[in-house]
Amino acid sequence: MTNKKTVRGALVVSIIALITCISMLFGTTAAWFTDSVSNTNNIIKSGNVDVELWHTHGSDSEYGFGYVENVGTEVDGTTKLFANADGEQILWEPGASVMETFRIENVGSLALKYEFRIKPIARTYTEDGKALTDIIKLQAIELGYFDNGVPYLVDGGLNEQVVFGDGYVIKGSLLANEKVDYNISLDWEASANDNDYNVKDGLSLILGIELVATQYSSEVDGFGKGFDDSAEYPSVSNEVAIPANRDEVTSDITLETEGEKAVKVEIPSNLAKALPADVESVSLVHSEPVIDQANNTVTINAIELVDQDGNIIDLKALATGEMIKVTLPKQEVIAEGMPVVIKHDGEIAAYTEVKDGGIIKYEVEHLCEVVVSLRTASVKDSAELATAIADGETIINLAAGTYKMTSVAQGKTLTLIGAGTDNTIIEVVPAGQGEAGGQLDYSFDGSNVTFNNLTIKTNSQLYAGFARLSGTYNNCVIQNTYNLGTGNSVFNNCTFNITNEYLRVGGAYSAQFIGCTFNTDGRAILVYQDGTSVAQTVLVKDCTFNATAAAETWNGLHVSAVSIDGTNGTYSVTLEGNNVVDDDFNGLWQIKAGEANVTVIEK
Repeated sequence: MTNKKTVRGALVVSIIALITCISMLFGTTAAWFTDSVSNTNNIIKSGNVDVELWHTHGSDSEYGFGYVENVGTEVDGTTKLFANADGEQILWEPGASVMETFRIENVGSLALKYEFRIKPIARTYTEDGKALTDIIKLQAIELGYFDNGVPYLVDGGLNEQVVFGDGYVIKGSLLANEKVDYNISLDWEASANDNDYNVKDGLSLILGIELVATQYSSEVDGFGKGFDDSAEYPSVSNEVAIPANRDEVTSDITLETEGEKAVKVEIPSNLAKALPADVESVSLVHSEPVIDQANNTVTINAIELVDQDGNIIDLKALATGEMIKVTLPKQEVIAEGMPVVIKHDGEIAAYTEVKDGGIIKYEVEHLCEVVVSLRTASVKDSAELATAIADGETIINLAAGTYKMTSVAQGKTLTLIGAGTDNTIIEVVPAGQGEAGGQLDYSFDGSNVTFNNLTIKTNSQLYAGFARLSGTYNNCVIQNTYNLGTGNSVFNNCTFNITNEYLRVGGAYSAQFIGCTFNTDGRAILVYQDGTSVAQTVLVKDCTFNATAAAETWNGLHVSAVSIDGTNGTYSVTLEGNNVVDDDFNGLWQIKAGEANVTVIEK
């Protein structure tokens, strides 16, 4: 079961992102501010790093530099910014001026550093390339506070008035329980060229206000001072409103952060229409890409889609089957064809590869963590596969074709990514390799392998399979009978095409079948240890069992979808979720022998 939830502390950093859009719509001689505010507060929190943003309209001070005794309104989804003292929108024309006081307050127990960014999100231009950002000027006054609450100008406190242009960034740091105020004024100074901006249809400008914070390196913690020096600010995208009437969503949604390390995410319109009713807007948050030269990877942590309240949006729960399109940051080291692993909560959730232009596509629960392998192993036949493994490649793309494994893969941890179950086939070599009449393949002896998007084919012999392999199988086809040897096996969304035999759990320590489909002649899963006596656990969850006929075995009884022989060892079998069973089976499960050694749990 999945739930929408606030991001847990997956990073060392604590991120506060406050995105405020201010629309300034100018007519020929006058215009006005309209505002909407989205507060994705406390998106990622680790330890007790917590920062708040407060504001008031204007300033009024006995000290003569814009001090406001009580900055009393926290920025939220209803905040009106750059209004007059009564909170009313002002009319804009040459000579107009307005001030807003912002308070950044560290209400946590750890020191933090922050960036307070004011930037243009969107703007229109005249025919000769003029924009309102050319004439609007900004001035910032910074105030600190003595212990007795009396304010003082920080390092002079008064910044020169500057043309707004492409934005303004204020950087600073706060110890625990410290605060700082900024008086931000915007002015349209009357000048001789004002008529250059009096266009018939008006000009428009949307400003974004963004506050991001992370643990400061001065903080002394269990790792010593300086542990947080490498903590990075997050990247926060534009915010897109989602109409309450989802039928009004007629196009895909694009969310894009800024800068050299920008990430762009394109969300299909059908997926946007399926968003929960309480989602009013969406934004994108992600950490900075980290290049790990030792492991030849580029990792982008915590790429998340969040709503107006900072809650992560669970995409998988929407069950639309739509693919998310992500354009990775421009990195010289990332090239077309590189394998990509998508992780969720530290577990591998999907595989893909980099397409032309740095694009990847995938369908997972959240946008998650993206790990790009800089080892570009892509092979087209068995010989190239063996060479890639021998050279130390661990994530390998397999082109269309049929592959046979060799002993070079023994004892390795590998990820093998196929070009589709109809295109990429790995054959279990049938004879001459030892036990069980030569039916076992020892190519993966002692290995831990993840198979993705391919077919594994056997010759249907009784014990055909890879010996002593721990495997994870994602979106794979298992063609013909398959025997699980010593190790642990997980099958996610796999299809088993089995005739004349079972899928034998065999000597596996554990086996999980999640969302799988079994196409059989009446025999599906056999939980049975032949000559071994381990404590074995089996999970069957949300699987479908099809049969072309009813099979009769063991005292003439029709077999069940999950047949259990408890003669050797002990067994714990869990049957969970919605398992659908064809009428030709004798129900979902049955114990054929050794009932005292078997525990069956139904959920």
